[in-house]
Amino acid sequence: MPRVLPLILFLALTACTSTTPSGTNNGQATPAPSNSGETVSFAVANTIVQQRCARCHGNGNVMGGLSLATPQDIQRHAANIKARAVLSQSMPQGNITQMTNDERATLGRWIDQGAKIE
Repeated sequence: MPRVLPLILFLALTACTSTTPSGTNNGQATPAPSNSGETVSFAVANTIVQQRCARCHGNGNVMGGLSLATPQDIQRHAANIKARAVLSQSMPQGNITQMTNDERATLGRWIDQGAKIE
């Protein structure tokens, strides 16, 4: 049980909140590669992160202490991105930026392929 408490605290602290209406987003859905075995480039993964995560975790915003402002930040936090945006789908909080299931799957494939930033 003591090991669970830090995880719960971390998850609570990384929650992203925003007063922007959920119907607005900063771009169109990013097409996922059609074949699940297809290599996902960092450019594709980064486009998704910038469109769906940067509102709270980039461009000077560091909600919950998490910055995804640089390629190195994104790569360093790949496991957290997979846990929160891909597996639990708890991020973006309330899906405020309308991340699609295809975008989540694409991020998951990029991470599973080694989260390379070329």
